[in-house]
Amino acid sequence: MHRVSCISRTFLYLAIILGSLQFQIVQAVPAPFEWGTFNASGSTAYGVYGMDDLTILESGDLAQFIWAGPDGLIDPPQIDGLPGGDDQLLDTNAVVNGSPFPSALQNNGYIPLKTYTFDTDGALDGRTVYIRAWDAATVAMASAYGESETATMSSGGSLNAARWYTPNFVTCQALTLTHNGQGSDPIAAPTNSPGCPPGEYGAAESINLSGAAAAPGWQIAGWSGTEDDASTSSTNTVIMPSNAHTVTVNYELLPPAAPIPLAPAGSIFTTSVTYSWSSVFFAVDYQVLVIEDGTGPVHNQWYLAGDVCSGGACSVTPAAPLSLGAHTW
Repeated sequence: MHRVSCISRTFLYLAIILGSLQFQIVQAVPAPFEWGTFNASGSTAYGVYGMDDLTILESGDLAQFIWAGPDGLIDPPQIDGLPGGDDQLLDTNAVVNGSPFPSALQNNGYIPLKTYTFDTDGALDGRTVYIRAWDAATVAMASAYGESETATMSSGGSLNAARWYTPNFVTCQALTLTHNGQGSDPIAAPTNSPGCPPGEYGAAESINLSGAAAAPGWQIAGWSGTEDDASTSSTNTVIMPSNAHTVTVNYELLPPAAPIPLAPAGSIFTTSVTYSWSSVFFAVDYQVLVIEDGTGPVHNQWYLAGDVCSGGACSVTPAAPLSLGAHTW
């Protein structure tokens, strides 16, 4: 007889009624906004000057058109020259000092007017903008920067900034890479911050460290001056402080390993026995102890590693022969 079980399955269907959302597609309205350093009122107080407020910036020096972000405040630049905080780069231009401009505009650190187009229905309308100038064609070559007056973005508006100068130094500090014990110094990437010479960085620069290699018989015990000093990895990270800084890899000796007996083992057919074993790095001497079963030690002597070891192996043949029988060494 076979018993058949009938299984009843009940399925529950859950109906979900979704609400409705409405949306409308509208056409963006482009609006022009002009920015530069010529004062529209005709004043001669325009252009950008160096950190001494006397020397004009040179042709080709970098100018950035920047939105001050939702908070409307000017934030310092990042190490790579991009705006910091919530500020956003909108456009760039360059200083021009010679022709084809009229003589009144020449040799005054002039930034030609440039039109930036934005959406009047977007985030920029009615927001604060400014110009940041650098005393070099690239941030990597610059040593100082400065910001213009601010303006409000509006359709057909302009920021014709009055004269300003670049008083803010790009401060560079030295990063020293060293080690304790036996091994290599770490390697830093990047090798420097923009505008700084090799081995020097601006504050808050994130620097990757690699290449820490212990010498034979040594290992990484830790670091100092990094984001993870307890790490025993060959890589790490350091955030550059506002002052000169040192990063150190700390190496330590490996714990001594036990030598491994190699021969003799099993049955042998001679009473003049050669004992061989693997050498241990940094070992100075070795003790060879031979015990005859039922009798006790029959050989117990220390040997200098330099006398009995070569090429990773050691061996010694004591002068006194052994008796027949079982031995342990």
